[in-house]
Amino acid sequence: MTPSFIETFNFIKSYLLSSVLSAGGLTDKGRVRENNEDAFYIDREKGIFIVSDGVGGEQAGEVASRMVVDYLPSYIASFPDSSSPDSALETSIIDVSNYIRDYTQAREELKGAGATVVACLVENDKATIGHMGDSRAYLLRDNNFKQLTEDHSVVFALIKAGIMTQDEAKKSTIQNRITSCAGMIEEPLVSIHVTSRINLTIKMRNKVTKNLVRIKIDEE
Repeated sequence: MTPSFIETFNFIKSYLLSSVLSAGGLTDKGRVRENNEDAFYIDREKGIFIVSDGVGGEQAGEVASRMVVDYLPSYIASFPDSSSPDSALETSIIDVSNYIRDYTQAREELKGAGATVVACLVENDKATIGHMGDSRAYLLRDNNFKQLTEDHSVVFALIKAGIMTQDEAKKSTIQNRITSCAGMIEEPLVSIHVTSRINLTIKMRNKVTKNLVRIKIDEE
């Protein structure tokens, strides 16, 4: 059977995208926790990259972060190519968040579980980033880092309101209190950021750098 124009176009698009993208991921449980609540996902051909850090303690957070990287890619892929990346990404993260909420609330041992999300969708020379929680995405260009995402946390809200300084935040006992995460009971809060330039490196990580995905988009 002769492939259709759309099938041929999608094949060429995937081939070209994978040829200019390089990506790698690393995660480690560190010296404090006994289990690893971090997870990441890399698909160079489809241009989907995800970092997730579990919250909720014990094994509950580990389940939630694994659900993020297991389900979010298929939600994103279910959108037609004509969909706008920011809309597809935001809707997919919200849907996965609600699915995790329903799943964990139905199981006593998982109640209260959630996970941060940083997801990057790369199409041609544009990177669309969606996030929940305090895991971050950075842009590295000309040896300088720029944080692309704003933490969904109590501390960041206090800093933004001028109530707390950066130095005070570093010593705060509420540093890990976040205001948004996948699996939250309330209406999910997702922030979207779009970067439209080639020749960039995006690093997505949790705040203690034990979960890192690096994506490099080379010059064409």
